[in-house]
Amino acid sequence: LILKANNLAGTSITSHLWNKNQRMVGIARAFVAADRIGSWKMHLRAISASLLLFVVGGYPDYLKLPRLYLHNIHAL
Repeated sequence: LILKANNLAGTSITSHLWNKNQRMVGIARAFVAADRIGSWKMHLRAISASLLLFVVGGYPDYLKLPRLYLHNIHAL
């Protein structure tokens, strides 16, 4: 299914945008699920995945605190 979606994203701009949207929603869902479950590793993976969204989205100011947070947590 992922392979098919990637193939469609190469042919259609709408498919490409839809795949990007689904990826962002997936990261947000993973973050919420990690907090509900209480999975620390899943929480950290969701935070690190969201860093890329901040960079690509053009929000460098939002990038500073999550990076510092991850650095401090990994130092524990």
